[in-house]
Amino acid sequence: MTGSLTYIRRSLWILVLAGAGCTDKSDPAGVVQSDEELVEIFISDPSTYADTHTGSDSEKNIKEMDLLIFKGDKFQYHREAYRSESSYMSTLKVEQGLTLYFIVNSRSVLQSSDQLIERKSWENDIRPSLILNDPAGLLASDSLPMWGIRENVNIVAGQINQFFDIFLLRAVASVDVFNSEDPATFSLQEAYIYFAPDKGYLAPSPTNYSISEKGVSEPESPADMQNLASSLKVNDVEDKKLLYQLYLYENDAPTNTVGQKRYSRFVIGGSFEGGATTYYPVDLLDDDNATILQATRNYKYVINIASVSSEGYPDPDTAAQADDSRLEVEIIDWNLKDENKLVFDGPFFISVESKYIYMYDRAGSTRSVSFTTNIAIDDLTMEFIDSGNGTQVDGTYSIANDRFKVEFVFNEQNKIKALLVTALGDYDPNTQSRNLQDLKIYSKRVVMQIILEQIHKDPTEWIDGGEKDIDLGGE
Repeated sequence: MTGSLTYIRRSLWILVLAGAGCTDKSDPAGVVQSDEELVEIFISDPSTYADTHTGSDSEKNIKEMDLLIFKGDKFQYHREAYRSESSYMSTLKVEQGLTLYFIVNSRSVLQSSDQLIERKSWENDIRPSLILNDPAGLLASDSLPMWGIRENVNIVAGQINQFFDIFLLRAVASVDVFNSEDPATFSLQEAYIYFAPDKGYLAPSPTNYSISEKGVSEPESPADMQNLASSLKVNDVEDKKLLYQLYLYENDAPTNTVGQKRYSRFVIGGSFEGGATTYYPVDLLDDDNATILQATRNYKYVINIASVSSEGYPDPDTAAQADDSRLEVEIIDWNLKDENKLVFDGPFFISVESKYIYMYDRAGSTRSVSFTTNIAIDDLTMEFIDSGNGTQVDGTYSIANDRFKVEFVFNEQNKIKALLVTALGDYDPNTQSRNLQDLKIYSKRVVMQIILEQIHKDPTEWIDGGEKDIDLGGE
């Protein structure tokens, strides 16, 4: 019966894709070739740049997806993919040893390239031709340009070829502004990007991108990148935050010297002690305020306004050229590659090593995972989401029920460094729900949910002739 369902599903998709058409540099459009098979693509849902208060998924929005198919470093052909519930469908030729590039929300960039020619090189010809050049449009767009890769792909005949957990890397950096100062002292009103890059690469260089690390080692701008002469502005503010993020292409400029490529600066507009709007320059600096953090793709930067001591400059242009900022800020930066392990709201965040914590099947089994937050310990709450494993008992920085105990572990500076989970009973082979527990750790709108599970494995026994040490791992 399963085979029949698969066949029916495959037949239906051939009809759909034939009607929609395929884009191939050599094959006629609108025809599904007999040497092709269906592919189904599942995207790893990327962590959003946006704060939870925006209620928007625009930064995850996939409006269009294209596939570039390579053999080695040589271009073969191009396909469009089409949405199907929770996945994307296309057809590819039956072949082994392919590399697939996923181009998202950037079809116009592909259409403007003159390098999508068979046997052209990705690194030398095609990637350098895929240039994003609408910096102002980023601030108004309901989707962002993204890119992904899957190597060593084999398209097998007679089946739907499925690709899971395709990771997409955003081609832009995000900057958010949060006001932690007393609103009576300073009221945030608007923010600007100055010296934004006028263009950026859609895809990173292979020498700069690590598949295992899901990120780039450093930013990279096209050689002819110029800084915009005009600024980009966001003036929608809600609850001491920007309602929309500031987006910009990567900027690898190392200096801020007039007449050369410059790193991007930010100007904050607001009212000091109820006065007229004045303006304050901000640079993205590291923790020592010594090194510029260059805008890097898929990074989020939060400018947290800690204190304001006086009025700023009379206009944004003057502030953009000034050295004295007249306000104190904290710069927080994240690489959003760990999409399932980080939650944040404004400048406040919780990061955990894994959202799935497994323990062996004996009572007393423990597992420790790293835990990082900038939220004060007394503002954090731990809570079991359901009571199926008994009544929750609160301890000093810990909670427990009949099955599990969860406690914070602190470092020498009395900051949380880990979560320690202990199984309080043996694995229950008769009631699987007894071996599971949903945990929530939160502070206001920063909510991290974690799944605890006791599994039927024992490190003291040889299991099925296998190895004694069993890696419970994380994700």
